[in-house]
Amino acid sequence: MHLPPNCIPIIQPLDVGINAVFKRIIKEKYLDWMITNFDDVISRKVNSEQKFYKAASKYQVVNWILEAWTEIKEETIDKSNI
Repeated sequence: MHLPPNCIPIIQPLDVGINAVFKRIIKEKYLDWMITNFDDVISRKVNSEQKFYKAASKYQVVNWILEAWTEIKEETIDKSNI
């Protein structure tokens, strides 16, 4: 099935209206956390099998999710055409 161009906002309004904003806020929170914890991240021993990042705790991620949801404005939700 072929979809016409620029139809995502029409057929998936949450992806454009809310999810994109939500993901941006989460990414900002993660970046802030990485900058704050930069010394801890750099001090990890990195070999070819390890990735160069420090994982946030599950508790921290849940807090980011809760904070991100409360930061989404009602107007943003209203404009998403749900």
